[in-house]
Amino acid sequence: MDYQSKSHAKFLILSHLIFVCKYRKKLLIHYGNETKGIFEGIAANSDFSFETLEVDQDHIHCLVQSEPRISPLAIVRKLKQESTVQLWKKHEKDLKRYFW
Repeated sequence: MDYQSKSHAKFLILSHLIFVCKYRKKLLIHYGNETKGIFEGIAANSDFSFETLEVDQDHIHCLVQSEPRISPLAIVRKLKQESTVQLWKKHEKDLKRYFW
């Protein structure tokens, strides 16, 4: 983890985010690796990156490195929206009631 620099700023912004399934359902036992891959794909097309990304049975821990112009709220919104859309295309009836 090194500092990043832009034209007039030097920064290191890390956010610890935890995404939990509704009612702590153990959905990520079956869909965890797929969700992790989707999260990594979203980060590859965005202005943030994952330092670590760990999947448990009912939640995901993320350590996200970002720029000052991107709020943690924007990162959470993007990850939740895009991952839900992609997962519901494949597993809608299994996930619709209990996912994020």
